[in-house]
Amino acid sequence: MENRSLLYPQHEPEIQLKLLGISKKDLSELRKRKLRVLDIGCGEEARLVQYLWENGIEAEGIDPFAKINSPNIMKSKISQENPEVESIPRQDKRYHLILSHANFVLPMGLSTCRNLGAKMLAKKGEHPKNIGRRLDAVSLDAQWTVLEAMRTLKNQGRFVCYPGLTQIGEIMGDDFWETPIKIVHEEVPSRYHQEHEFMKNRTIIYKL
Repeated sequence: MENRSLLYPQHEPEIQLKLLGISKKDLSELRKRKLRVLDIGCGEEARLVQYLWENGIEAEGIDPFAKINSPNIMKSKISQENPEVESIPRQDKRYHLILSHANFVLPMGLSTCRNLGAKMLAKKGEHPKNIGRRLDAVSLDAQWTVLEAMRTLKNQGRFVCYPGLTQIGEIMGDDFWETPIKIVHEEVPSRYHQEHEFMKNRTIIYKL
């Protein structure tokens, strides 16, 4: 489970945007209106963030493994274990659009990818009790990440995640949300995703 690229590799920025459902029209709107974007789990090279910069879009990224030296790249971890420190170090309602492509934690904690993760750990000889504990910890981190995303998202903004968080409605009930939201799951064109079932959808959370 430590190899984050094992299940879903980081695609080129153009493919990432297609998987996330972000069109050229969306990019134009972001640029013209100077709307701020956050990429959660931007990766070591923050390729999507750099692509957005090159296209005149105000973007930031967060990833504890990031190697890019920039004030707009946060080398922070988001974890429920120490939420006072391990969170998104930005103020409330900062971003108009938040993206997450191939983030290790989110689909592992909030989709059927959890089942695949359990099988992988079992093949490595992990004790069944430890498998449950590790996956429960990942699920809690995923929930905290979503809550942090919604905290830093402006009203009428959206959080888009690929692979989709198909079990978020079951795991995070109405009591989790401080503001009204709407969750939508969209199917991704088959030419862009791999064979795993959990990779066939993206999830959009609208902050109303």
